[in-house]
Amino acid sequence: MKLDLGAEHTIYTLKDGTRVPGVTTILGELAKPHLMKWYANEERAGVVQTAAALHALNQLGLESLTRALPAKPFAESKRDRAADIGTVTHALCEGWLTQDPLERDGIDDMTWEMAQHGFDRFRRWWDHEGFTLRHSELVMVSELERCGGTADIIARDRDGRLTLIDLKTSKASPYWPYRETFGQVAAYAAIWTEQEQHADSSSDIQRIVLNRIGKTPGDSGQVYEVSDAQRTGGMDLFMACLWARRATHSLNCA
Repeated sequence: MKLDLGAEHTIYTLKDGTRVPGVTTILGELAKPHLMKWYANEERAGVVQTAAALHALNQLGLESLTRALPAKPFAESKRDRAADIGTVTHALCEGWLTQDPLERDGIDDMTWEMAQHGFDRFRRWWDHEGFTLRHSELVMVSELERCGGTADIIARDRDGRLTLIDLKTSKASPYWPYRETFGQVAAYAAIWTEQEQHADSSSDIQRIVLNRIGKTPGDSGQVYEVSDAQRTGGMDLFMACLWARRATHSLNCA
């Protein structure tokens, strides 16, 4: 398989062709104060590092500093790099599961090498758990709630239970899983149920497993099983964000 890191995000459309937002876009209605702190810290660190480098070259004038700054904010550059590593890691996992290995063309060396860490952790975990793949990177659309989403993996576990698996390449944090993650996977499970409503109960999502496979060598990763209560709460959270988004659009404030 080939990957275009510059490609647009998945576009979700209803049966009549109407374009609808994705689950993660809808959950963007949530305030994320921890991201504001991260953004501020990254900007400060980037400016300090740039100033130190220029000082070493005796070029610490304001005009020189301005020229040395990147085209985009430091935090956005770091975020985009992390996003590329995450995208490649997911593609490596998908290619391995579907026996259609990811080609390296168009992927720089650093991104490719960093993506191997999470990929290796995922393969070891998958083999140990004994899952049987049903779908990988499954694009789904809800006609009922008018939104879409892409589930990383739908599989059967050793006991035959249908399991929704969501992979994350984020770094370790005492706050993980984040609340938006619960909303994301609960919404995916609900969309799956809507699409499979004609099938028998064996087609219900019985487990939701989050696997933070990370992207650095020293990260041991984390596996988290979502409880029924968290699944219910996550769906409530998602619906609250959906209604907030609709209300905002109705006020022409989008």
